Amino acid sequence: PFGLYGLTGGRSSFAVRPAVALLALGVLGTGVAFVMMTKLGARVGSTRSASLTYFEAVFALIVGAIVLKEKLVPVEVVGCAVLLVGAWLSSRAES
Repeated sequence: PFGLYGLTGGRSSFAVRPAVALLALGVLGTGVAFVMMTKLGARVGSTRSASLTYFEAVFALIVGAIVLKEKLVPVEVVGCAVLLVGAWLSSRAES
């Protein structure tokens, strides 16, 4: 809504390149991820496929430490271990 207000006030303008980039990000990034997650849910079940989201926090911690040179705190590593154990427990085959 603020973008529409900016267009009417003359302080902003519409540009095609950023709009195309945003459209490509939405279609190729989010759209493909949504389709892949849906297919995974159909293949292995919703509980097991949802456990994949646990890995986002682990990946963010690793990227933050390596790329951004962020300092790791022991509680973060313990939290990632808890997430991985939770993902493992939720993805085990039922006996």
